[in-house]
Amino acid sequence: MIDTNKIKKEITYFHVNIDIFSSIATTLYGYICHQLLFPIRSELAKSSKKRMNKVCDRTVFFTFLIYIIVMNVGYFTWVGDTESLVITNYT
Repeated sequence: MIDTNKIKKEITYFHVNIDIFSSIATTLYGYICHQLLFPIRSELAKSSKKRMNKVCDRTVFFTFLIYIIVMNVGYFTWVGDTESLVITNYT
């Protein structure tokens, strides 16, 4: 018979892995932004396909800009000791 008092029982209800953060932007863009396309288009003055394309292009540009800023802040924080995945320097 097994003595259950000697068996170490650990239950992990939630496990956070650093790799989950790499998919946050894709998830947000894929599942939230496409739903906001119609309300944004309805709010545009003189709504047209060309103006909607401008909105989408600017959104991608500002997302890229934010990534560049975060990348540079992460790199210049650690300079020579920067790992390939910047966020692992902060853990």
